[in-house]
Amino acid sequence: MSKKTITLSSISTIFVVLIIALAVLLVSNYTKNFNSGINLEPEILDLKTNLKNDSGQDMVWLFDNATDINNVITGQNIASDVFENHIILGILGTTYPNSGYTFGLNYARVRGTDVNINYQVQKPTDDQAYLEVISYPQLFLKINKDMLQIGTPLDFMFYNQTTKKQELINQTITL
Repeated sequence: MSKKTITLSSISTIFVVLIIALAVLLVSNYTKNFNSGINLEPEILDLKTNLKNDSGQDMVWLFDNATDINNVITGQNIASDVFENHIILGILGTTYPNSGYTFGLNYARVRGTDVNINYQVQKPTDDQAYLEVISYPQLFLKINKDMLQIGTPLDFMFYNQTTKKQELINQTITL
């Protein structure tokens, strides 16, 4: 064999190896993202409601218009233009013995048509005083529609890490 043929063969081999390595890297990265999901990074909104929830499990909502959410919250109104690019998810907890109980967001992820909202009850700290009244922790999350599949039915799974209970909303998001 000539020197030219060996060099050309070596270059071809290196090129094929690089293509295979790139393919393996892309497939493993896709698998990792598919399995763990994409973080939605929602904005936590400071909204309140006067609703009560004595059902024994959390109540959940998906708001895609201003009229629906403004019927639930108190003290302020959400403008309708917010819903051009966002949806708002709401969680109202069941009864707790004082106002120190809150919800903390662990994560919000999307994987295909599954949207997982994982949260937990945060207990009051011992060094602060709280009103000894029945209270209902609340959490409102603003999520960008660009992170979701528009026009496809989505399963929004709300999972309370503390109580190990879950609630499901199936809804199609539109523009």
